[in-house]
Amino acid sequence: METATTTRTTSPGDALSEKEARRFRDLRRVGIAFLAAIVLLAATGLLGQKTTTAKGTGGGYTLSVTYPSVVHPGVDVRFEIVVSNPNGFGKSLSIALDHHYFDLFDLNSLRPDPDSSSSNGTALVYTWDSPPGTTFRMSLDMYAEYGEHFGLDGRTSILAGGLPAVTVRYHTRWVP
Repeated sequence: METATTTRTTSPGDALSEKEARRFRDLRRVGIAFLAAIVLLAATGLLGQKTTTAKGTGGGYTLSVTYPSVVHPGVDVRFEIVVSNPNGFGKSLSIALDHHYFDLFDLNSLRPDPDSSSSNGTALVYTWDSPPGTTFRMSLDMYAEYGEHFGLDGRTSILAGGLPAVTVRYHTRWVP
């Protein structure tokens, strides 16, 4: 069996000058350093999904919202709301969630199930009748939708008499 080989000779005009060779070598080094930096950031978890907690107090309530601050499309996200009031919650507890913010997630379930829910156009309002104790926990099981490429601001409020007693604001950033 014969193997074909091709020989190519270069003329002095085909070779790179020392300046061009140095420039291409430097560009390769920059490219390798850039790739190494991305691998290092990924290995340390700095490019991964993150959750953050935002807190606020007002009207006798303490509101804590654990939300996805950095998220990848198509993955499950953690969203939890903890409300406390040393005097309890009385006849009802209403939590308002920014409608536009939650349009970007696919909501699978809400725990515990609210006794009623409504929308005023800008917010989803969930209400629980006479929740026991002085601390209430609510969690949303959802995942980030595809199609969002930047970030979005959201807010959660505890309503007392139909008006916000305390509001917490947060920002979620989408990364590929």
